[in-house]
Formats: sequence, structure tokens, C-alpha cells
Amino acid sequence: IGSFVNSESNEYESTIILQEEKELPTSESVDRFNGVSLGQESRIYYVSDIHLLHRLQNAHCVSNEDEIYVIEKIADSILSESCGMLLIGGDVASDYEIFKKFVKCLAQKNSTCKIVFILGNHELWPFPGKCVTEIAQIYRKTIKNTCKTIIHMLYCSHTENREETRP
Repeated sequence: IGSFVNSESNEYESTIILQEEKELPTSESVDRFNGVSLGQESRIYYVSDIHLLHRLQNAHCVSNEDEIYVIEKIADSILSESCGMLLIGGDVASDYEIFKKFVKCLAQKNSTCKIVFILGNHELWPFPGKCVTEIAQIYRKTIKNTCKTIIHMLYCSHTENREETRP
């Protein structure tokens, strides 16, 4: 894999900005998302484009244990910064088995955060020939069977109300 110098620089600058702006005022009221109360601390945290395969490659993982170790560190980092509701935007992993390991890890480590997954285009790649609705069902089943604190899974596309078959 080649260098990601520009991306790394942008990620570093974004991290600094997000850390500086982390202390946002919270609402006194109880917010609702899809009928789920966020509780007293009405914060919503968002992370996207985790790209686990890149991270596993960059960590030079050679075994399942290596992968799990790196995935646990990533999950720990995300959960340590989150409470209330956590939205995990698309592009977690383009490998379904890696995605399942990540969900299992979150399930084992999370006890307080309500999690919503939003699938991205990378989550569609492992299932060529299946329509978006079928792929979303596969992910819903995985999430439902793995973790009770993961409350919802969405897929948003430009072609709402229409099933697309991917090549």
C-alpha cells in the first residue's frame, strides 16, 4: 500500500478540530430517535469511514488474533469517546467477516451506548449480484443476533424506494 500522507495530515487536523469543539452544550429535554430515548445526556456521537481493512493492513496483521487485537483497540477508542447514542456511518469494512468481528467486539465492550449503523458503499462490496435490500437484511440479522445495544441499521441510497441489483 502506498503512502496516505495527505489523508493522514487531513485526519490529524480534523482530530484537533473535533477535540477542540467537543464540549458542546447538551439539551435539557429528552430527545428521541426512532422511539429510543437518549436519556439525560442527549449527545449523539458520529464516526464514519473506519476502513478496518486498511487499518489491519497497516498494522501488518497476520493472524486472527492480530486482527481481533487491532479491532478491539479501535472499538475501545470509539467507545471511550462516546455515550448516549453513537452513529457509525458507512465504510466500516469491505470484508463481511471483519465487519462481524467489529460488531461482536462492540457488543462485548459496550454497555451504555445506543448504536446505530448506517451502511456505506464498502459494506455492499462483499455481496455482488445481490440487491441493496437483501444486503441490508444480511447486516440487520448480524447486528440483531450479536448485540442488544445496537438498536438500528440503516442504508441510505440515492435510489430510495427502488431495489438495485449490483453487478
